[in-house]
Amino acid sequence: MVSHSGAGGKVAIALLWGGLPAPLASTTFGQIDRRLPMDEDEPNIINSHLSRIIVWNGYRLRLEIYRLDDRPGWSLEVVNQVGTSIVWDDLFDSDEAAETTFRETLKTEGLAAFRDEGNVVPMSQSVH
Repeated sequence: MVSHSGAGGKVAIALLWGGLPAPLASTTFGQIDRRLPMDEDEPNIINSHLSRIIVWNGYRLRLEIYRLDDRPGWSLEVVNQVGTSIVWDDLFDSDEAAETTFRETLKTEGLAAFRDEGNVVPMSQSVH
């Protein structure tokens, strides 16, 4: 897993496609804020309408931007086509700022930022 710093940090993803060629495909999967039911004691997750599936040069990425309904700050997560999740440590003031960070990362680092090649930290395994 790779950890990126948030807005104003080293790797950010912003509003996509500014200065980048259009992707081969883009599918929206987070329509206007959806509230996913959870336990009554747990906050709801609000998905941004900017969340979507992106195919870039034949490589599939799932862009997920979401927040909890009881606090500010949007989370940015990118899941690559083999299921590896890349989550930024910092929260963003808006879903647009999170998407901008994604775009900037894709523009400056390319797909290498989201592939498993050399940027995955293995989790320790214990034998029970």
